[in-house]
Amino acid sequence: MEGKWKTLVVILVGSFMTTLDINIVNVALPKMASSLSVDLGTIQWVVTSYLLVISTLVLMFGRLADMKGKKNIYQNGFLIFSLGSLLCVFSKTMIFLIVARMIQGLGAAMMMACNFGIITMVFPLKERGRATGILGTVVAIGTMTGPPLGGFLVGTFNWQSIFLINIPIGVIAYLAGVRYVPKEEIKINEQIFDFKGMITFVVTVAALFLSLLNGEAFGWSSLPIVSGFIICVLSFAAFCYIEINTKVPMLDFTLFKNNLFSAGIFCAFISYCVIYFTNIIQPFYLQHILNFSPQKAGIIMMVYPVTAAVMAPLSGILCDKIGYKIPTFIGLAFTCVGIFTMSFLRLDSSYFAIMVSMTILGCGYGLFQSPNNAGVMSSVPKDKLGISGSMNSLIRNLGMTSGISISVAIFYSHMSSKLGSHVSALSSGNPELFIGSMSFTYKTGAIIAIAGIVVALLRLVKTPDISE
Repeated sequence: MEGKWKTLVVILVGSFMTTLDINIVNVALPKMASSLSVDLGTIQWVVTSYLLVISTLVLMFGRLADMKGKKNIYQNGFLIFSLGSLLCVFSKTMIFLIVARMIQGLGAAMMMACNFGIITMVFPLKERGRATGILGTVVAIGTMTGPPLGGFLVGTFNWQSIFLINIPIGVIAYLAGVRYVPKEEIKINEQIFDFKGMITFVVTVAALFLSLLNGEAFGWSSLPIVSGFIICVLSFAAFCYIEINTKVPMLDFTLFKNNLFSAGIFCAFISYCVIYFTNIIQPFYLQHILNFSPQKAGIIMMVYPVTAAVMAPLSGILCDKIGYKIPTFIGLAFTCVGIFTMSFLRLDSSYFAIMVSMTILGCGYGLFQSPNNAGVMSSVPKDKLGISGSMNSLIRNLGMTSGISISVAIFYSHMSSKLGSHVSALSSGNPELFIGSMSFTYKTGAIIAIAGIVVALLRLVKTPDISE
């Protein structure tokens, strides 16, 4: 096996671990809540704290990776992630567990900031699509493996076991990375870190994510949520001012003058946002409206990630042969058609109809992500790979969170308008109303997807191809 493929294996292990730990925890939350004597609302911070740390710090580590070397940041990420996992195992209180999860998130942010950059560094342009396609498959596998693996470990052993498995894998992967992840040459004249930019960016993202994640619970017009959005806007304005007037900024805004980079980032946000419209509503539709068992609903929901896992490497190979623009355009078109098709699901929809619509959505994800990632990373200079890769990861998390928040807000708003009273919880008491609100929400998602299709089409016809 060539050295670059051995490097890819190390990157795949890190990506699998960090993705798995987003999803594997969900099934263990009831056991954790019981063990730590807290309510389900409090235990959700086990998930939220992990995502929040990743989202607020991934851009910082991308910049540090460009300054200090991607290998250094990535390898230390493995160690910190493993340490956080060990601390989770020994957690006896809720506070200790949240701190441990934040340490895990710190390590995950370091790895996520570097994975795309390392792949772009070691693979030539003609093989980059295949490499990112394999990465996309591993991310999809991590997504769909989390719930069943978590259920098995919690049922067979205890909730601590879902963290324990990370430790030996993390240590072995770290040792492999020492040997197989190459170092790159660092420019000495850029060893200045933008602390002011970092602080304002952390405040911006933290305020945005906390507002999005808690908007439905508190009410979108409530003082905490409105204040959160105001803080987000003010701190983002301060961040922009600092970055524009700093000699060596954390985020170089000139990247966005590159149409290929900007279009790729925008399309990635649209893709993740639309796909995550189904995250909350679809499982509820299957279990509470169609009365499917959790096992049956779980099998049907796996159609999407399985399809994505199959399509991702194929789209990567296609990207290497014909470029990334056509696959990304087709992928977004499939995403639009998939979510639009799901808007026609009814009380009497067959298994076939449900699975076909989710298969189309999975094809859209699989076709789009790998070529788009390859295109974004190939459009920037080599000394900006760290910050560009971390921007990719940040947009993924922002798109996911926005998709969930926007879809639930649209769903409740439509349901409230039809009932003539405020609705703030999913209910199976009025199936026809649920179906109507779900249909409206998914059609709105399809309209949002059209914006991505338009940008992808403009990128296809108006921008030159990337050369090595």
